[in-house]
Amino acid sequence: HYPRQSFAIQGQLISIFCATVYFLSHCFANMQMVSLICAKYAFFMYYNVRQFNKIAQIFETKWIRFKQTPLINYFIEGGLFMEALPILILLTLCLCSIAIPFIIRSFIWNSILKKLYNGQYTKAIEQMNRSTLYKLLFSEYERNYNLLRTYISQKDVKMIKTLSTEMLHSKLNPKQAYQVASLTFFYFIEAEDASTCTDLLKYIEMSGEPEEIQYDQMLYRIIIEKKSEDIDFLKSMLEQKSDKNDQGMLQYFIGIQYLNSGNKKEASLFLNKAKNNLKGTPYHKKIKELLV
Repeated sequence: HYPRQSFAIQGQLISIFCATVYFLSHCFANMQMVSLICAKYAFFMYYNVRQFNKIAQIFETKWIRFKQTPLINYFIEGGLFMEALPILILLTLCLCSIAIPFIIRSFIWNSILKKLYNGQYTKAIEQMNRSTLYKLLFSEYERNYNLLRTYISQKDVKMIKTLSTEMLHSKLNPKQAYQVASLTFFYFIEAEDASTCTDLLKYIEMSGEPEEIQYDQMLYRIIIEKKSEDIDFLKSMLEQKSDKNDQGMLQYFIGIQYLNSGNKKEASLFLNKAKNNLKGTPYHKKIKELLV
């Protein structure tokens, strides 16, 4: 009486259940008929008997090959399976107890991501702040890091600075501190927040990759210190780029350096090129303001 699509998840679970029952039925000869009847009925409810028979045949073939290996044959035929059954059940329960929290965690995070993708930032933040399961299954660092990413998507300047500062002054290991600094550095560079960028750069220099450190130090010199010593380096990079956005960003930083050095003619040349390459991005408007 219900659309078959509504049973998609239940159908997958039933499939796993049936396969497991069919497998175990070979180990319990006296339960084989009952197991097969239950499995076939369950499959018939969600799929059809033909599909069950097809899967059963595959399991039958694989089971015969599996059973023919010397160790497994000795284990089953020697009756050791029944003796080891309590241990196997306990092991299965242990594995389930480990897997279930991860499954629930995945469902919760997917629920939050869906809200973020739909632009429902307030609802996503509310869920992160109020959900008891979320607080139990995610560490304090993970919760704060996810919040920080959400505030960056929202462009909430006040909360980005507040939360990133709180995180960096809490008990983070070097890797975590680097992740926070790397996530927010470019944002504060664009905001030209000198003091915050100075602090963030220290964390990046301690744990970042050499290429990232070099690039971030260059941005710091151009945007914060207003220097122009990286023009030739960026021009050499520009020659190797074919993507318009990549070219536009490099042209933008070259133009900024020419402005820093007082060369308005060259600055105008590169900034106009950057403006054309960065249409549809936040930089397009920013570059237009610089050219006025």
